[in-house]
Amino acid sequence: MDPRTSAQDVMRCDLCETAVVQMHCDTCLVNLCKACVGEHISTGESKDHKVVKFQDKKSTLLYPRCTIHAENSCELHCKECDIPVCSTCIASKTHKDHDVHLLKDIFGKKKAEIQTEIHELEESIYPT
Repeated sequence: MDPRTSAQDVMRCDLCETAVVQMHCDTCLVNLCKACVGEHISTGESKDHKVVKFQDKKSTLLYPRCTIHAENSCELHCKECDIPVCSTCIASKTHKDHDVHLLKDIFGKKKAEIQTEIHELEESIYPT
């Protein structure tokens, strides 16, 4: 089918594959219709499903798992070692006296920088 002459299709639910997508699980990265949300949450794949409106998808930060303490998520970043670390890593002597920041703050700063660059592209570079 030629994409230039065909109509655009709507996104379908990843579970039932027929209904239109209305919700999104940020944890599992699955698109859902309202009817399938309950079924998805009841599955044993993950305990902490974060189901949001489809327009708000990727609003929840997905923290990386700690390479040393697999049961923990890394919500911090050790600036000296330049790696994500969990609270157990910080409590251990490994990162003693290291400068540590919240990953959420680092991501926020990076997102703001990207938004500034996009604005500059749209206002200055694209028109020329």
